[in-house]
Amino acid sequence: ENEMKFDATEPGRNQFSYGGADAVTGAASRNGQAVRGHTLAWHKQVAAWVSQDGVKNNNNYSRRELLDILKNHIFNVVGRYKGSVREWDVCNEVLDDDQSIVRTNPDAYTLRPSIWATHIGEEFIDSAFVWAHQADPEAKLYINDYNVEFAGNAKTEAYYNLVKRLQKSGVPIDGCGLQCHLTTGQLDTLKLEKNIRRYADMDLDCIITELDIALANPHAADALTLQAKEYGAVTRVFLRNDNCPSMLMWGISDNHSWRQNKPLLFDSDLQPKPAYYNVHAQMRLAAERAGQSGIEDIRGDETIVSTRYIDLYGRPTTQNGLVIEVNTYSDGSVKAVKKVY
Repeated sequence: ENEMKFDATEPGRNQFSYGGADAVTGAASRNGQAVRGHTLAWHKQVAAWVSQDGVKNNNNYSRRELLDILKNHIFNVVGRYKGSVREWDVCNEVLDDDQSIVRTNPDAYTLRPSIWATHIGEEFIDSAFVWAHQADPEAKLYINDYNVEFAGNAKTEAYYNLVKRLQKSGVPIDGCGLQCHLTTGQLDTLKLEKNIRRYADMDLDCIITELDIALANPHAADALTLQAKEYGAVTRVFLRNDNCPSMLMWGISDNHSWRQNKPLLFDSDLQPKPAYYNVHAQMRLAAERAGQSGIEDIRGDETIVSTRYIDLYGRPTTQNGLVIEVNTYSDGSVKAVKKVY
């Protein structure tokens, strides 16, 4: 969650520190995992030499100096992990929470005050994407925010307006991220799916970047059951929309979450909760459908002559997580089985 943020990677001006981020990318490389970079431009967790609180320009930088600081940071960090980081949250949480402006101007949005927006202007967003693309042309680039999940919500509509503006301006953006920090009882899958699908109409990805679902009433007898149902419902939305190619949980076990009330898939003892089993079940069902739609499941009694691994969409993958193992036997028969590595 924190190893690639500004304060971690550039604690002093032009003094870069990559120990934590290198550990993440190194572990991923050894285990065949993909890495998301988080995040390049945010109003929080900037180094104190940039701003004492992420909003004030207490060091009296000029607009040009701030642009140079941001550009240098992006080129150094993205450049270091070129080829190692699959995608970046380039700009994070740039919108103000109050987006009542969309009620009178349906194409509008309001940026939150920050060291970047207040003292550079909206150009910082466009520039950050351009610089990230120049530093690694192969990395996918996303904007990311919270409370932007459900179509019709004022901030959701403002987010959509901002993304449309960026695309129209020719900014090299691949999609947007929905953080999905939810509490049981909040989920509206119809509005979530409607939101995701309209980005497909723009040829943009709309991914789930920071999913956690806290319990509204942790003492209720059915609290974990409701949580499991909602995790499963979000997973189904993810699986059936091609422009939502990834879904990331924001943490592993409840005791290490930034939120209260048991929001994750594993409890404090690292034991899987009902939510884990329901997410697994939705992926298992999707794997079965994938098998039925192009992988013949025939039992072979001869020697295995080749093995390959594919993901739920039929794409080649590594032995990591839930995959479909496809074995070809000497008699020509094929057997596809689901496995978790």
